[in-house]
Amino acid sequence: PCKVDAGSCFHNDGIVVLESGGSKRLADVEVGDRIKTVVNHLGLYQSNFSFSDVILVLKEPDSEKTKNIVKLTTASGRSIMMTPNHLIPTCTSTELSTALELAVGDCVFTTDGIETIVKVETAKFTGVRSVVTSHSFIVVDGFVASPFARVAQNSKFDATRRLSAVSDRKLRGLANTNSR
Repeated sequence: PCKVDAGSCFHNDGIVVLESGGSKRLADVEVGDRIKTVVNHLGLYQSNFSFSDVILVLKEPDSEKTKNIVKLTTASGRSIMMTPNHLIPTCTSTELSTALELAVGDCVFTTDGIETIVKVETAKFTGVRSVVTSHSFIVVDGFVASPFARVAQNSKFDATRRLSAVSDRKLRGLANTNSR
């Protein structure tokens, strides 16, 4: 389940872009869907975007339970809603920040490049989830974000992230072996 108390989810209405060119609400994403991702946010530019299979869908078991959400809005009007401890890269640090740590004037990565946050709001909503791919970052509502939150080491999310990284390395190794 989505660890909402740790703040590791997006709002269900968040939109991801599919490799086919279409889009889907996070509420409708399934394992196997290929969504827009970013392998590494450092030095981000258009060629860093790619697509990766969703390998895990993390859902809040009680979809009607009200959760705290942070809504970030950029100067272009783009916005995203995520739980407070959800991790997101900024253009001013190599460290990830939580949604709640971001403030007006901070800059974030989007599919259009670097954008400045002009509004940070908190609210309560129902329906949250996250999706995990083998890549470090996913793109939701045009924002580059981690699928994870700042949580204690050795948590289920930390273990899932580590498993994802190991699986990705093994799959690449198999692909390299098979291509010889």
